[in-house]
Amino acid sequence: MKPPLPPADLRILAAVASLTGDDSLANQNVEQFPPGAFVFVSDQAAYYYRSPTSTATVASPDIVAGPYGSSVAGRWIRYGGAAADVPATVSVAFGQLAASGVTSASATLAGLLANDSIVLNPQSALAQGIAYARCAVSGTLIVGLNNAATTTIAAQTIVFDVKVIR
Repeated sequence: MKPPLPPADLRILAAVASLTGDDSLANQNVEQFPPGAFVFVSDQAAYYYRSPTSTATVASPDIVAGPYGSSVAGRWIRYGGAAADVPATVSVAFGQLAASGVTSASATLAGLLANDSIVLNPQSALAQGIAYARCAVSGTLIVGLNNAATTTIAAQTIVFDVKVIR
């Protein structure tokens, strides 16, 4: 029996720009992330998951080795299991966010199930000090913002790329 995976929030990593180069998937050390970790690769518009014991032949863009190369176990495998009935992007409107404040907003997503795991990536950079978290309830995506900065953030709409994993 396989050990259970950590919760989705611990497996979803920050997006990287490309498969190779400075801000790349190949520079992400598969050993430092839990099994099943996901990362979005911007130039591929695709998600990859960590397979810590894989020795599969490297075949870019579908199978990518980590920084230690193909002679060491551990691969990033392109993920292709998105739910087709869930939109690729969602706009979430937030009210003003006070310094050191917290707020949340929701958006309706047709086809979203309560047990779906959600991967979100903002389409543009968030203001410095802003962190976001997500929660899914059947048909509703709830996004929370936390402002660690000492300045108030104006009301805004943030567009997120959405990936649903079933």
